[in-house]
Parts: sequence; C-alpha cells; structure tokens
Amino acid sequence: MRIRTLFSIPLASLLLMCSGAGSSQAHPPLPGKISVQLSGQITHATQDSIYLMQAVGSNYETLAAAPLTRNGEVAVFSFTATIPEKGMYLVGLVKGEQQIDGAMVLLGAEKKLEIQADAQKSLGVSATFPGSALNRDLKEFLMRAGTYQQEVNGLWQKIQQDRMAGGAQQTALTQQMDSLYKTQASYYQGLRQRKDQLGTLSGLYYYLPYEAVDPAARPATPEEWYVREFLKDIPFENPELAYYPVYYQRIRSYVTALMVQYGYGAEKLLNDMHQHLAKAPKGARNHEMMLLAAIDGSVDQNAQQTPEFRDIYFELATLYVETYPNSEYTPMLQNNLKQIGSSIRIGKPVPEIEEKGADGKTYKLSDLKGKVVLLDFWASWCGPCRKENPFVVSVYEKYKDKGFTVFSVSLDRTEDAWKMAIEKDQLAWPYHVSDLGFWQSKHAKAYGVSSIPSTFLLDREGRVVAKNLRGPALEAKVKELLGE
Repeated sequence: MRIRTLFSIPLASLLLMCSGAGSSQAHPPLPGKISVQLSGQITHATQDSIYLMQAVGSNYETLAAAPLTRNGEVAVFSFTATIPEKGMYLVGLVKGEQQIDGAMVLLGAEKKLEIQADAQKSLGVSATFPGSALNRDLKEFLMRAGTYQQEVNGLWQKIQQDRMAGGAQQTALTQQMDSLYKTQASYYQGLRQRKDQLGTLSGLYYYLPYEAVDPAARPATPEEWYVREFLKDIPFENPELAYYPVYYQRIRSYVTALMVQYGYGAEKLLNDMHQHLAKAPKGARNHEMMLLAAIDGSVDQNAQQTPEFRDIYFELATLYVETYPNSEYTPMLQNNLKQIGSSIRIGKPVPEIEEKGADGKTYKLSDLKGKVVLLDFWASWCGPCRKENPFVVSVYEKYKDKGFTVFSVSLDRTEDAWKMAIEKDQLAWPYHVSDLGFWQSKHAKAYGVSSIPSTFLLDREGRVVAKNLRGPALEAKVKELLGE
C-alpha cells in the first residue's frame, strides 16, 4: 500500500515534471534486516488491519500489515515484521484512500513494542507505549516540537501585527521570542547528549533562526547564517538518516529556501549540494534520499517561479538518473528531462553553432574558445531583450579588450528587422547570427531555449558557467572569469 505520492506538487509550467507522480508504481521498501515484534490494542477501531509503514521521500510504503481481532470495543493485534534499518516508522490505521491515522515510533534499537491507543482520537495523540521509555520520550518530543512551532508562529504574527500598529509592544514581544528560543535551545541541547535514536532525531529538528542569535556572534547576513547552520549538525554519514522522515523534509526545505529566499541560481546551488552529497556514501540510502529531497525542493510551487528553476531541476534530476539508473524513480525523471529538452549543463561544453551572420560571413561559436563569451539568444521584437541590451553593451565595451565578447543568436523572422535592431541598439560586437527561424530556430531548439532573453556565459574552454545572468550579476561573473 502506498500513501501519498512523491513529487506530488503540480507544475503550472509546460514542463509537466510531475507527470509521473500519479503512477501506481511504488518504490519497493528495502529488504528488511531487523526483526521487530509489535503488539497492542486499539479501542473504537472500525478498520480490519493495522499497518507498519516507512517513509520513502514523501511516500509512506507498507512494510507489514496485521489483522485487528475485536473483542467488543477493543481490537488487539500482534505481528512480527522486518525493517531495513534503525529509524522512525509509522504504525497506524488507513482511513480513506490516501489518509492514515498513525503514531510515529522508533524501532531497531528496541525490537519489541507494545502500543495502546484510541481510534476516536488521533493515534499520534492517544498512543501510549507501556514498557518503552524511548517511545514515550519520542511522543513528548514530537508534541513539544509541535507546540513550540505554534508558539513561534503565534508570536511572529503578533510582532508583525504590532509593527503595523506602530510597534508599541516590540520590545516585550521580542523578549518573549528570545525567551522561547532559549528555552527550546536548552531542551534540544539536552536531547543531543543522548546516545540513542532520539538523540540522532533531535539533531534533525533544531535550528536557531538568525534573529535569535546574539548580534555579536552572528555573520553579516541571514543567508550566511542559514547556509552555515541549517544542516550543520546532521551526521550525513549515518545510514539511519534515510529512515527518519524529517531528514528528507529538512533537505527539501533547505533547497527551496536557497532558491526562493536567497536567490540561488543553478551553479551556486549545485556547488552547495555537491558539498553535502559528498558527506554521504554514494549509493547509500541516505545519499539517495538527500538527492531526491533536493529534487523535490526544486519543484516547490514558489521555487518554480525562480529564474533558474528549470536548470536546477535538470541538473539535479540528471545527477540522480546517472547515479541511480536502476531506481524506480529513474524512468519518471528521464521522461521529465526529455520534456525539458535541454542538454545544456553547467560545467559542460555547449553544442556548436555555425551560422550566417548579419554581415554575410559565417561564424562558428567554437572559434571563440580562449575568450569568455556571453551567448545571447534575443530578437528585435523582444522587449525585455532590448531593455537588457544597453547593459550588455556596457559590459562588452568595458571588457572587450580583456578577453570578453558576445555571440548573439537572433530569433527574428526578417533580416531587415534584425539588422535595424543591431544598429539601433549599437551592438558593436561582430558575432551576430540567425537562421531567421523564429521559435523554430534550430539553434534555439539545440539549446532548449523556450523564452528570451536567454543567455549562457561560457568560460575560456567553452563550458557553461552560468545561465541567464542579468545586470550587475553578469558583470561580476565576467570579472571573476577574467581574473579581474
């Protein structure tokens, strides 16, 4: 049985990247290697079975199921199952086609667990664990974490409302928030000292926001703090991580935040993720889940509005397909990659462009190796392109004698309009080519260009180092590549 779907966030774009999310094909749970015995009783249960499930990304996959034997209002169960690794699992009742009412439990270190719960209430709230101090502590931890988050959200709402009303209570509210952060920090630090599964789990939950850090001890920007601290205490080499659902959720949230809050493009985000991926053994389950979580985070609804969304998804999905060719998710991702239709990857050479220029000569992109090149897809009828042209001209004039040039590919339909725009915008570089194919341009298709302006910045070896840089970001990168 499969509950929820991986990559279930719908895409509004033409890419249809989640077209495979509704498939009935589930990622099979790994073969079990630890035997566990579960027993207990559920009052007021109307279901016939109880399930043990593991999280696989955003899915819950069934590891085992057992019948409920009723005696009046009480239903009892007892069964043995195997789990793939120590971790956090879900024991619950299925309600409807895509809903489960369950309690999270820690298994592996403890191989026997008794559960008592009331189905008229949430199992997560009503469940008790006679004989298991570890799972009693887990329940307290999860409930406290939920209450803490509610209190933080409530205080932030009051702070925002007070600011709009003039800010009379800002000092008092800020002091309340600081006190809440300190209390929770002390609680988590105590849990982190534990050498059991709850100690591992607590490290996946805690993060002290930038605003709560002593100004004398924090870096200059929230971005620096977030990148440094959000994943800092995660032991990526630990194979158990893949079996704690919050591990996947934390990586997913991290990637979405880098894209949405901090404006990370493909190059910067991929460099960051490669550093984290290198901490987990390639081929291990925790490495695979980290990569899947990053892909999932890149298709968040808000992340899809960022300029390099397609490039980030393409790079992460390609890395997964190459690393895990036999995964059940690989065919879906391969289909998504085909729909994107781009083979232009950061750090890789680009396809050759050989085309007739506006001056009648034939130009080849490869002839410019040895220079830093801005490959610019544009057209005379493209308003945003024309608006960006003055800045491109200024960068060209400033660095043309230092090894930088522009290679422009027009998606115009008529030669006259194309040449008039070159002259009017004073695009002084010689490399202007076009097959006058409009959106059917063979060069646009080869580069997966479906909107303009679309640019690729190439290093002296002809490899892509950045895409769609605009304004000061373009000049900064050009200067870096030129060694300025």
